[in-house]
Amino acid sequence: MVLPLLAVVICLFAFKLNEQNASTKNISITKSATNFKLVVDAGHGGKDYGVHMNGLSEKDVALKIAEKIKVLSTQYGIDVVLTRSNDVFMAPKEKSDFANSQNANAFISIHINAATKDKQKDESGIEVYLGNNEAILNHSKMLGSALIQNLQTDFNVAPSLMQRNVGIWVLKNSTIPAALIECGYITNANDLKLLQQDDKIELMAKNILQGVAMYANNKVDTSNLYKIKNNDTNVLTEPKFPGGNDAWKKYLEENLKAQTPADKGAPPGMYAVTISFLVDDNGKVSEVKAIKDPGFGTAAEAVRIIANGPNWIPATQNGHKVTYRQKQNITF
Repeated sequence: MVLPLLAVVICLFAFKLNEQNASTKNISITKSATNFKLVVDAGHGGKDYGVHMNGLSEKDVALKIAEKIKVLSTQYGIDVVLTRSNDVFMAPKEKSDFANSQNANAFISIHINAATKDKQKDESGIEVYLGNNEAILNHSKMLGSALIQNLQTDFNVAPSLMQRNVGIWVLKNSTIPAALIECGYITNANDLKLLQQDDKIELMAKNILQGVAMYANNKVDTSNLYKIKNNDTNVLTEPKFPGGNDAWKKYLEENLKAQTPADKGAPPGMYAVTISFLVDDNGKVSEVKAIKDPGFGTAAEAVRIIANGPNWIPATQNGHKVTYRQKQNITF
């Protein structure tokens, strides 16, 4: 999963569910007592594979879990809307904006985790993350707690709610109670096996829906407190131009048509363009566009420079190459 920088688990209230959790063999169903709309996001998609190992990609597993949640949702009295129902790319802001526009009661984003090589045997299990939007944090705590309490009936789940220092955009931008579920570590042999089993995927979906339904019915109390735990395993390194800054400057000197503004009649001065583009896990550049255009032909020239340039060194998360949307300034 592509997420920024250091993760820190904060001290959050545990909400022990009043209703007894179901067993793995016979799961009872709690139905929402009111009309409840849930937006479910399948992380990544399209050219953004997320983490992947042994032919299994995060984007595909996340979509499979999200689709199973939707298929089963009517049994729990929950109206589920998916951010994507096929293999397409959506930027995190697009996903959260979509969720905010649905007049929904809650939002969950499904992802798969990965650990660095030295921690692949130790890091395993499901983790639940929250955003840092204070306006909805208490409700997000209850939602996240309900998810943990139900998932831990049948799965190995971290007994804490987590947040990241910098925040997770799909959660940070959310205006409704939200949680992100890391449904296991693709780098752990046991988790990987679980994520390849249809019956386990269905069981996970049922646990998630049960938790959401219990949150919808306010079947929680705040009698317990989760332990505090620091987690610094999720580290992201952004894409880099091959050869570093010196090579980038040389590339611009040899290829950028620096006189473009003057040729278009621009007054003397500096013209800064900001370019957004995807760098996939092979370093290939695509979806190049200007998000800041001072005019005088500078945006088109800056797009040309990125689009026609070499592959970049891809971003990495926990030592694994991942797809990343990069921003780059070019000044004329």
